Amino acid sequence: MSEWKYEDIREGGKVRRGDALYLERYVRGTSHASCWESPESFAKYIETLSKSRAWHGSGWEEGDDFSGSRSMQQTIDQCRYGWPEGAAAASKIRDRVLAENPIRKEPVKYGIAGAYPNVPRAIAGDPMNMRVLDATKTKKKPVITLVSNMSCPWYVGAESISNRAASVAAVVDQIEAAGYCCEVVAVATTCSGWGEDKGFISTVSVLVKPSHQPVDIGRLAFGLGNSGMFRRMVFADWGTEQTCQKLGHSLGHVYNLEPDADFKEKNIYFLPQLTESDMFKTPEKCATEGVTYLLDALTEQGCPAFKNRVVVPKDKESKLPWKKKV
Repeated sequence: MSEWKYEDIREGGKVRRGDALYLERYVRGTSHASCWESPESFAKYIETLSKSRAWHGSGWEEGDDFSGSRSMQQTIDQCRYGWPEGAAAASKIRDRVLAENPIRKEPVKYGIAGAYPNVPRAIAGDPMNMRVLDATKTKKKPVITLVSNMSCPWYVGAESISNRAASVAAVVDQIEAAGYCCEVVAVATTCSGWGEDKGFISTVSVLVKPSHQPVDIGRLAFGLGNSGMFRRMVFADWGTEQTCQKLGHSLGHVYNLEPDADFKEKNIYFLPQLTESDMFKTPEKCATEGVTYLLDALTEQGCPAFKNRVVVPKDKESKLPWKKKV
């Protein structure tokens, strides 16, 4: 087995680190970009870090009220060996969301000629008894990339973070049922400035679902919904990188990635950070308000999987965080 390697490039005052540096393209203007091909790969890197060498040690603080785990090691173990409690809870919520927002299946098509017969139809004397295959299904499916911002303010509870992950999994199901392959990238963002002047920007990007793999609810539950992924592992990444001291002892300010036409042309769409925690507080909220919030974000950006969906009425104020419309 080859030795695991990652790059650490420091040039022009910028730091680029990880084994999947191509993920940096989803966040522009970064001063420090940490990019990983999987949650396990990111966890492997975090294990090489030490609190004793950190300028900010919040990622290693004991207690699970804020970070969802008792310790950094428990979070790493959940990443590496599974997080069954989170996966089970996420699976139940996803089922509820899909029940409230059913996936539309294409009707079976029949004709006089086709790929193979439907015996009951033939016996009944129906001339339209041959199953017609959808030629589009033999073609390579287009890929839609979802960039999900896992950053959230301190007041958002760990349960809301997990519930949001289940809602995202249900949205991925919707996208793939519409005939697309879906890739999911979890991104954490922070900056030292305010408003238009973001100052020093630091990000962590992790590929949590490649486009060629089916939805793994356990993997998505951890990568998008385990608060330790953000409040331990990401904090440890920022807290041990000396250039990130420019963020200050609050570790900066979370901010949303804003969609633009260039990303849309490449079928890349963004899911906003979790600020409205109430809409993901319970399974019931997720199935209505939460999933609507996520679908509105994708519809407003022009995601083709939801091209026939109507976004929030114009006479009502949108809760989406960005002002730019694509």
